[in-house]
Amino acid sequence: MADIQPITSIEKYRELVEQNDATFLIELYAPWCTKCKKLESALREAGPKCDMYKLNIDADPFIDDPAFESVSSLPCIWLYKSGKKHDIPNANVDAVMAIVEGRRV
Repeated sequence: MADIQPITSIEKYRELVEQNDATFLIELYAPWCTKCKKLESALREAGPKCDMYKLNIDADPFIDDPAFESVSSLPCIWLYKSGKKHDIPNANVDAVMAIVEGRRV
C-alpha cells in the first residue's frame, strides 16, 4: 500500500506545486467527508507511481487561501505532472492512474 503524506502548511503546499518536473497528487479532503475516506483507501490500494499528499481544506491556513477557492466539491484531486495541474473530475482513481501512466483519459 502507498503512503499518503499530510500537507500541514501553506509553505509546504507552495513548495510542492513549484516542483515543475515532479509528478504527484494532492487529495483535498475534509475530516467529515465520507467519500474522502473511501477515496484515500482506494488511492492507497491503487498505489499510483507518484508521491501522494492530502490536504485538509477545512483547516487553517487553507480555509481562506485563494488557491483553494475553485474547489466546489469534495473529495477533489489535483494531479501535477510535468508542471501541469490536472483536475480529476469526481475524484476518479482510474483517471489518476491513466494520467500517471501516460494513458488517455
